[in-house]
Amino acid sequence: MSSLNLPAQGSPEAGTGEDLTTAIIQVAKKAIPAVAHIEVTERQEVAAPFLPFESDPFFRRFFGVPQMPKRFRREVKGLGSGILMDAQGHILTNHHVVGGATKLEVTLADGSKYEARLVGTDPKTDLAVIKIEAKEPLPYLPFGDSDKIEVGEWVVAIGHPRGLDQTVTQGIISAKHRRGVTDPGNYQDFLQTDDAINPGNSGGPLLNLKGEVIGVSAAIASQTGGFEGIGFTIPSNMALHVAKQLISNGKVLRGWLGVNVQDLTPEVAQKLGLKGPRGALVADVVKGGPADQAGSKKAMWC
Repeated sequence: MSSLNLPAQGSPEAGTGEDLTTAIIQVAKKAIPAVAHIEVTERQEVAAPFLPFESDPFFRRFFGVPQMPKRFRREVKGLGSGILMDAQGHILTNHHVVGGATKLEVTLADGSKYEARLVGTDPKTDLAVIKIEAKEPLPYLPFGDSDKIEVGEWVVAIGHPRGLDQTVTQGIISAKHRRGVTDPGNYQDFLQTDDAINPGNSGGPLLNLKGEVIGVSAAIASQTGGFEGIGFTIPSNMALHVAKQLISNGKVLRGWLGVNVQDLTPEVAQKLGLKGPRGALVADVVKGGPADQAGSKKAMWC
């Protein structure tokens, strides 16, 4: 699918409200057919709710707790969104949408339904790829360069919030390089947006006005569980790199160094006799790891 032919942002033609409205309409028309509605079924095994009271004579006398299995199975259903990446049916979404699923059903904008299989997931980046099989080539979205996106640039989100299919919202990029939003230990470099993202948008695309995917909707900051103006998307460059590895290998292969590092503060730099607090301090070296084998040593400054 080719990029949309729209006035460049910052040009005179792109500055009017009418042009912006037309641009969003064009993005929506082109992108909606390539946004998937994902219904997830997960079978869970849970403890019987009255199990802790089963041997309590008082509880059994007044509530008559029957004999029951200690654990039982139940099905939990969830909803999310996905991005068709190619004509062969690979769909990019979030790990938290499809991870642990026992059944995946995908519905496209034309109403067609498909059973999907899991290709691979990467919990560290909260990304996953699933695949559907279709007789005809499927519509798909092009990916843009998320490194080139600017704060203040208009963006469009498409997804299925609260199960409301093909919902289109618009906003701007509020900030870049947000880290430690959901898990400080994970690989995070979110784009922040004020584009309305709600439960069900997860895994759906954030697009620029060229109709290119520049982010994958992943999280919101909210005290109510609904959108409060702060949404986070995984940059397209990271998402595409991870997706290609998942398609090729079923998992992400990462190198590792085997060191723990910490910020080099002015006080520590002075104790080490350095000119300034530049670089990182090796706080620990994993025994037998690559850094240890290469001769790296723990910094001694206390």
